[in-house]
Amino acid sequence: MDHDPLTQFLHLLKQKLAITEKQFWELSNEEGHSAEQEIELAKELMMQERHIQLIDQTIRLRNQDKTLNFAFPMKYAMNLIQNPEIIEEFKQYNIIDVSEEFEKINHNTITEEQVKGFLIMKFDDTASQKSDAWEDDLGEVVEVDNQELEALEKEVDQQEEKIIEEEEQMIKQQPELLEQIEDNHIDPCWKIDESKAQLQIHNKVICTFAQNPVSKDLIASGSEDDHLKIIKLSTQKVIFEKKYDETVGLVDFNYDGKYLAAGILTGKIYIYLLNDMSEKMLDGSQTEPSVLKWHPKGNVILAGFQDSTLWMWNGVTGEVMSVFAGHEAEITCGGFTLDGKLIVSGSADQSFRVWKPSTSEQVYKISSVSHKHNYHKDDVVCFVQHYKQPIIATGSSDSTIAFINFEDGKVIGKSDPLGDSIVELCFIGTNQPIIVAGDMSGSVYIYNWNSMKLIEKLCLCKNSITKILFYNQQFHISSLDGKIVTFDVRQMHNYRVLQAKSGIYEMIVEEGWILVGCENGFVYVY
Repeated sequence: MDHDPLTQFLHLLKQKLAITEKQFWELSNEEGHSAEQEIELAKELMMQERHIQLIDQTIRLRNQDKTLNFAFPMKYAMNLIQNPEIIEEFKQYNIIDVSEEFEKINHNTITEEQVKGFLIMKFDDTASQKSDAWEDDLGEVVEVDNQELEALEKEVDQQEEKIIEEEEQMIKQQPELLEQIEDNHIDPCWKIDESKAQLQIHNKVICTFAQNPVSKDLIASGSEDDHLKIIKLSTQKVIFEKKYDETVGLVDFNYDGKYLAAGILTGKIYIYLLNDMSEKMLDGSQTEPSVLKWHPKGNVILAGFQDSTLWMWNGVTGEVMSVFAGHEAEITCGGFTLDGKLIVSGSADQSFRVWKPSTSEQVYKISSVSHKHNYHKDDVVCFVQHYKQPIIATGSSDSTIAFINFEDGKVIGKSDPLGDSIVELCFIGTNQPIIVAGDMSGSVYIYNWNSMKLIEKLCLCKNSITKILFYNQQFHISSLDGKIVTFDVRQMHNYRVLQAKSGIYEMIVEEGWILVGCENGFVYVY
């Protein structure tokens, strides 16, 4: 561990920020809390982030010129002294110097005037500075008492100019990287990791992935090279492949991993029995499929097509069980609800519908017209169901997210336009009312669907988000610019980034590894 006092101080500030962020999430999920409480805590978060920026910049400048002295933020000092345990912790790290007079002060009634001159930032093991106060962009801080304040400010300005010059020099050397930094798309401190394995499975874009739910070592993939393949990860070998007359755009394993379905752009749907790889072709729409999903508890398969219909078959016999007609444009998303009792579908006709599988009956139609304009005004692009509650979120080309109770067909609420077309959605896997959305421009939105408020917009990528998965208390986000971004929703600005060598179309996350299928036909394992 680095024992430099400033580095230790920065570490402690980040720990306190993480605690405050957790308090903010807990407060936002509590019923009956006031807006003033949430605003106050949000201001506290902003102040802590600014102080972290100040200390971080201080370390950078100090490393360039050891003679520079910086003051301790007075407002942050006032927060620290409310907790004597924090003071003791800071003293232990030799970060602050506390005089005997300060020890006698009542922490519950202390004022800023009493703090001045007692809390002193130490920048090395021998020296410290006393002071009064001066103003900078962070507010009141302790002033250096050596009558050289103007000279100090000039030194700081010079160092900042030097940093700007260095950044300009970096732009000349690495224009693409710095362009992304300036656009707030990446943080230059992110770590770029190499993949553990690189498998060239296809010759063209990998369009679709599916993991066997029982034998998780088996991955099925479909590609624009017209091939369906099954990969055994432990041996990194292709154990089955089949070539068709068009792109394999959809694959899905059934609930017990015994059957595999594949959808071809020509409209053909194939079912394979894995124990002997026998093939069965299903009679259906014969137009391009956009949805292919097995029932979560049975051998029933559902497909949605470009001709606006959904078809349901017995996956064992291949017999047609139902056809769902009613949409007025192509099906864009759909599937069974998690309990398997209903079917839902979204369409380019700007509606989302709920169906009864047993009768093909349309139970609810959710649209802007039928719900008094409280729904999307453009194509429904994607949806996700909450893991516990009867709530479905839908994303649209109009850049909004809508929330539906699929048991009564009511729209709970709708977001304001967020940016670009919403193409991916993922609920947080806890009781918190948080959803993460990704758009076609590479932006990610953290949204509270209880208060219907945008919490944060993150410009993480420069091309469309392709997958958002929640696993092991973390979000994993992939994009067409080849990035895999991992972060804890409680610490949104603490990212880990993996960089694939090609745009990512599909992603699977399991304990200890991440698997992505890319535009160049490779599968990368991290």
